[in-house]
Amino acid sequence: MIKKTKSEKLVKGFLWVGAFSCLLLFLSCTSIPTNYINPNFDFSLVQRIAVLPIENFTQDQNAGEKIRRVVINEILSSQYVEVVEVGQVNRAIKEAKVEDLFNMSKEEFKKVGELTGAQILIKGSVENYGATNIGGASIAEVSVSLSAIDVSSGEVVWSASGSKSGAGIVEKIFGISGPSISSVARKCISDLVYTLFE
Repeated sequence: MIKKTKSEKLVKGFLWVGAFSCLLLFLSCTSIPTNYINPNFDFSLVQRIAVLPIENFTQDQNAGEKIRRVVINEILSSQYVEVVEVGQVNRAIKEAKVEDLFNMSKEEFKKVGELTGAQILIKGSVENYGATNIGGASIAEVSVSLSAIDVSSGEVVWSASGSKSGAGIVEKIFGISGPSISSVARKCISDLVYTLFE
C-alpha cells in the first residue's frame, strides 16, 4: 500500500474545500422556483391568457412593465396559448372600472376575463430588479412572483416565485461582470413560466 504524504493530504483537503466553496457559490446565485398548481383546474381548456400589470417593489420605476413584457414573450414562445395584446388588456381594465389594480376582486377578474376573452389572468410582482456590486463587478439580480387567476372563479390556480442572479462561479471568484439584467430577467421568467406548462 502506498502511503500518502502529509503534503498530499493537505492538497487533497484544499481541493475538497475549494470544490465545496464553488458549489456554495453556484447555489447562491440562483433559486429553484417554488410553485403551486391547483390539481382540480383543467389547464387544457385554457386557450387565451391575459397578463395584467406587474406590481413593482423596486427602485426601477419601469421594472414592472419590463417584467410584464418578458412574461408575455415567454408565454408566447411556449406556443401553447394565445396572449391578449397589452393595449387590449389595459382597455379592459379601464372599462371594468377596476378600483385597485393590485388587489382586484373576483368580480373584476371575471369582468376583465370577459372583455379580453381570456380564461386565466396572470398577475404578479417584481421584488428585485437591479445590480449589486460584488468585488468591483456589477451583478444583475431579479426576483419575481407570478400567479394565474381562473376568471370564472376568481381563484388562484397556479403560482410561482423565484430569483436569479447573473453571478456564476467565475464572476464571483474573479469579480467579472455577469450577464445583463434583461438576460437574467428572461431566464428567471422562463423558469417560472415553464412550471405553468410542464
